[in-house]
Amino acid sequence: MKKLLTLIVLIATTQLMAQEEKNTNILDGTSVFYNYENETMGAVQAEFIDGQFNFKFTKGAYEGAEGNTPYQARKIGDQMYMVSTLNKENSNFVTFVFNFKGKVMYSSVLVEPKSENEMVLFEEGIIEQSYLKEN
Repeated sequence: MKKLLTLIVLIATTQLMAQEEKNTNILDGTSVFYNYENETMGAVQAEFIDGQFNFKFTKGAYEGAEGNTPYQARKIGDQMYMVSTLNKENSNFVTFVFNFKGKVMYSSVLVEPKSENEMVLFEEGIIEQSYLKEN
């Protein structure tokens, strides 16, 4: 009985790890250009390449700001993805929901946690252009 239970746990763990690995960088090859509804936030051109979320603000208060950070993504609906990024240098943490079919995006951002500059942002925007490569 112990061997059977061990085998079941091993199979379940292997399946979960395979699923997690499959979900991690499933947006590689995707690009998206979105405008935040909050005009101060501006617009962003972003690409998912080799497990990195590469972004550049093209207008707004952060115009010219750019960077890249590792990402993880999970499909949560038809052409809809939840994405998380963590910038280890400053601990900024971002969660996105991209609804490519509905052409909308949402973000929740924790900026510079546990510092004098800490901010929590909850924003939404319109996807102006995108190329979705579903892996």
